[in-house]
Amino acid sequence: MQILFFIISFMILIVSELYYIHRAKIHNWTSAKNQRTDGHPVAVVGGGFIFYLAIVLWSLGVGWIYDPSEAMSALMVGSTMLAACSFADDILQLKIWIRLVVQFIAIAFLCFQLPSIDFGIGIWIFYVIAAVGFVNAYNFMDGINGITGLYSLAVLCPILWYNLNIHHFISGALILFAIMAIIIFCFFNCRRRAIIFAGDVGSITMGYIVTALLSFMIFTTNDITIIVLVIVYGVDTIMTIIRRIIERENIFQSHNKHAYQILNRIFKVPQMLISSCYAAIQTAISIGYLSIPKSMHWPYITIVTALLIIIWLIITFAGIKKKNL
Repeated sequence: MQILFFIISFMILIVSELYYIHRAKIHNWTSAKNQRTDGHPVAVVGGGFIFYLAIVLWSLGVGWIYDPSEAMSALMVGSTMLAACSFADDILQLKIWIRLVVQFIAIAFLCFQLPSIDFGIGIWIFYVIAAVGFVNAYNFMDGINGITGLYSLAVLCPILWYNLNIHHFISGALILFAIMAIIIFCFFNCRRRAIIFAGDVGSITMGYIVTALLSFMIFTTNDITIIVLVIVYGVDTIMTIIRRIIERENIFQSHNKHAYQILNRIFKVPQMLISSCYAAIQTAISIGYLSIPKSMHWPYITIVTALLIIIWLIITFAGIKKKNL
């Protein structure tokens, strides 16, 4: 029964994506309207809506196919709010304060879903701010073909392995459904001439899913080093923000200063090669983390972070030097 439901859901996602592409072209929901062509042919935005549709399908299976105890109503409410707001932003370009208010409320709902831990109010406030920051970081990194899909696979696959082999902390079916949606999305996006982009609805929703999974992992194991499973995105985002603050830029405005953007725009490295490298590096780091004893986690994450910062600095300063030539 579970396999049949999985197959039916897979077909629903494919048909939904194809139908959305057709309707989006009619309504001109494209990268030309959203200023995200990067010199490439116009593509449909918002194709990442199937990330949300996938967890909706999963939630429908909970109770009559999967374990009812794994139902997550608060998580679904939060993801629905984010998906609706982000899709509206893709189409209508909402004001930033509207998006932030919805994001904070969605993360608040996620807090109700997490295991009950007696943290002080200060810790919870810090968690909400950090979670909103991570969700937006996931959105900021969605700038070239393939990066959201391939990197998300590089994150979710180790998380699924961890859930199955080390510590069960959440429904494995939820992770599988998210992976299934990403694979379908990659078929249309992971190519030199992308047919679709994830849009905010895709990157924000996937950022929320990854945030939820990492939160459950950390809250059930009390091991913050699990954050290494997204360290590549983390270092690129944080270092880029620091650079922009130093240069007195508005960090909420669009820019081209992430490492992947420098590699593509200044050094002309193909987008799919960059995306593949980001995913491969994160996969290698995650495999290394999951293969070593727990006592080595802190030294490992320290060394990995230092190396990634060095790589980021080399790319950034090389880009600055080349641009000034």
